[in-house]
Amino acid sequence: SRWTMMATRLLILLLAVAGASTAQAEWRPTALLRFASSYVYHGYDKSDGHPVTQAHAGVVDDRGVYGGLWLTQLDFGGAQLEAIPYVGAQRELAPDLRLDAVLSGYIYDANVFGRNADYSEVSLALDWRRLLGVRVAAAFDSYGGAATTPSAEITARYPLTDVCDLVASGGFDN
Repeated sequence: SRWTMMATRLLILLLAVAGASTAQAEWRPTALLRFASSYVYHGYDKSDGHPVTQAHAGVVDDRGVYGGLWLTQLDFGGAQLEAIPYVGAQRELAPDLRLDAVLSGYIYDANVFGRNADYSEVSLALDWRRLLGVRVAAAFDSYGGAATTPSAEITARYPLTDVCDLVASGGFDN
């Protein structure tokens, strides 16, 4: 199935990156359960205005190599679940500035608006103090469109408490 094929490719890539990074590396698990009032990504409202639950599990090593899986509840053109396996690397450019490079897969439990919507994306992001971020990306065959589509976004985050942030973002997706 398409799930198996894309998941297998990304797992092989994650294992290759992890294998190349195991010498003297210490891996730490990460996990997150998040509730959001809606889910908008690249200009698409993937939750039809409804609240969603998102879950994440991953690993990161002490040199900045990481990988994992996001699962998000949807209401998007027939799909009810989005799985996003990913692998990436981050580097500190300055004490408050971080660069991330990521390869992600977007896998849906059903066709979206009658089309196979699974796709992959590469992105680069700069993050300042976890308060302001800029990201550019290219998605390959997104939502079955048979084209490479660029996107860019800027995100501002303001911590309200230790566990609650106010986040605003804007950008474009071709």
